[in-house]
Amino acid sequence: MRTNKWTVLIYANGNNELEPEITKAIENLKMEHINDNFNIVIQLARANEELVQKLRGPIYINQKERWSGVRRYLINNHGIYEVEVLENVNMADSQTLYSFLLWGINNYPSDYIMIVLSGHGAGFIGAMTDFTKERPYLMSLDSLVNVFYNLYKTTKKKVEVLLLDSCYMNLIEVWHEFANITFNPIKYLVIASENVNIDGISYTIFIRHLQQKVKNVKNTKAVLIDVIKEFNESDKIEENLILVSLEKNKFEELKSCFDNIAKIIIENNINIEKLLKKELSYEKINPFINIMYLCNIINSQLGYTPSESNHMLEIVKDIVVYPSIEVLSNDVNNGPAIYMPDSLGELDEFRQCYKKLLFLFNNNWIVVLDKNEKVVEKESEYIKNHNILEQPIVLKNKYVISSILEQSSYISVEEAIDILKKLGWY
Repeated sequence: MRTNKWTVLIYANGNNELEPEITKAIENLKMEHINDNFNIVIQLARANEELVQKLRGPIYINQKERWSGVRRYLINNHGIYEVEVLENVNMADSQTLYSFLLWGINNYPSDYIMIVLSGHGAGFIGAMTDFTKERPYLMSLDSLVNVFYNLYKTTKKKVEVLLLDSCYMNLIEVWHEFANITFNPIKYLVIASENVNIDGISYTIFIRHLQQKVKNVKNTKAVLIDVIKEFNESDKIEENLILVSLEKNKFEELKSCFDNIAKIIIENNINIEKLLKKELSYEKINPFINIMYLCNIINSQLGYTPSESNHMLEIVKDIVVYPSIEVLSNDVNNGPAIYMPDSLGELDEFRQCYKKLLFLFNNNWIVVLDKNEKVVEKESEYIKNHNILEQPIVLKNKYVISSILEQSSYISVEEAIDILKKLGWY
């Protein structure tokens, strides 16, 4: 029996201070045995060592070969090949991502396509920072999503699985954007259940398990469940992965549920953030809340479980294919989550970006976050224009400073500002 062929496209963005870890992940992949039915196609970007040392301070970088720029590789059962050396392109530009994916699909045709996006993530704001240019850049979520619309429109090939090796990708608002792309070009999403550590998701091990499982199972859903189960049970891996089915109708149901839940919160004057601070014995690390925690807080305040809570959890069970949402409900910062900023000031910082999301259209969740927002009335259907591949956005200095401080805890804010001044960004 013929085995289906897979093309795995890896967009490895080390054009920032994560360069050592991004490069190490690719070096690990180069040591893997690749089956004859797999082509691993890579676009690797590497910031120069001087920039990495400026952004992170003195760190030991153990790499056999030092170079900077962007290169493309092919790894298969015949060997490892450097296919192309590119100019130092902007990896935060959606056109760069689109060009790589289109090139990979056209040159290495297959039955199934898996895509890995590896680099910094900022949830509903965007991902894939590039710090090697005259300014620090980020690819907006709109632009990232639009890449997949344009890719399908050109190739008529659907992506079987998209693995997001980035932080803040467990937000349902982000999932909703991917699920609402015209043509539904992505079937499954794989993300970490919480923020990714600096080494990233070990996608080399994921690909290893995938190669083993596709030999015996022809159903992609069953294959991915088995792969993630084995991945999550490994003692050597810190991250737990979630498999998400991007069915548009389910996400529209989920959005409607959140609108109804929001109305219950508003009508009963339930202050979620205040209750979180009071009831939790530890801090909410991230500006979002696990959906199951949210339901528990609402139920406890009402003294009963509204049908809307049960309905929402049933839909989440359909969307989250693996693991079960009960497994993911043990931590307020873990699992499928929704944006819950700690203050109005924090919301104001991202309000414009957040309100652009399709998830917020005809949805009163925004009123839960800010009572000054007008209660949403049902409007006509809003359709996003997915054709546009926008220019990357310039990151504000404070977010670059935050990134520096996160990677180098011994650096002060003043020292981080001095780094930006030396780079000409401040």
